[in-house]
Amino acid sequence: MAAPTRNETSTPQFAEYSGPCTWEEILEVKRKFATDETAVYRFCRTDDVLNRYQDWRKEVLDRYDAVADYMKITVLSYPSESNPSTSKLRAITPEDKSVLSDLVLRLNDFPYATTPSESVLHYVLWSLTDLPESQIHEILSSKLPQYEHIFFENPPHRKTIPEIQHYHVFARLKQ
Repeated sequence: MAAPTRNETSTPQFAEYSGPCTWEEILEVKRKFATDETAVYRFCRTDDVLNRYQDWRKEVLDRYDAVADYMKITVLSYPSESNPSTSKLRAITPEDKSVLSDLVLRLNDFPYATTPSESVLHYVLWSLTDLPESQIHEILSSKLPQYEHIFFENPPHRKTIPEIQHYHVFARLKQ
């Protein structure tokens, strides 16, 4: 499987759909990931979700310089300006970073396939900085107290938005 490209004008490549992951499979991928980064290729999107993502991405790139600009502006509250050379929006890093949303946990708009899909939720935790695992656990326990969770960070070659620190989070009601 080819690594996703960093060129914002072409579409990243994704793992071929191999069926939804159960909670137990997600746990197994997390265990394997410590020694085998290719384990994350078990995560994939359904064709419908992947098509929606590709359509969304095209729309974003019609209005923004990059997908990262869109995410910084809409999720992390960066100010924006029109790029004079492209007439598209781009994010501006403010001098005072306290105006930014430094941590945002939200459902993934284009989740990996899980089963049962209504019970295993796929979130993304967006952050302005790299976070230690213990802090991520604290954040998730605080924001999702009734859920157990599994999280990971994609390896660099698999990140579709490498400019912004983010973690994939799977959650389900505590059993």
